[in-house]
Amino acid sequence: MLPLHGLVDAFVHTCEQYYLTYPNTSLLHDGYAQTILRGLHKLAQDWQNRKTPLWQENLMLLANQALNGFIGSGVPQDWATHMIGHEITAFYGLDHAQRLATYNHIF
Repeated sequence: MLPLHGLVDAFVHTCEQYYLTYPNTSLLHDGYAQTILRGLHKLAQDWQNRKTPLWQENLMLLANQALNGFIGSGVPQDWATHMIGHEITAFYGLDHAQRLATYNHIF
């Protein structure tokens, strides 16, 4: 189940720092975020190979870049629903990725 959680986590964290939340003028940050999202989409399409080292290496690198601070530096971000999610985690005992998937489905 970890690969699915990693995909969801990286996807949501990228979106929280990307143009989907607030417009910005940084072509580099938007382009980098789009590259991360494209990579995650490609891994999702190649789900049957999720147990291979190559697939897992790519997930780890994409997930690292999704929340290492670069794509969010100097651009507006939306973490309000993320913070609500911490309360959902505590109340329902969900892990981080399950909670992210839940509140992004609701909101």
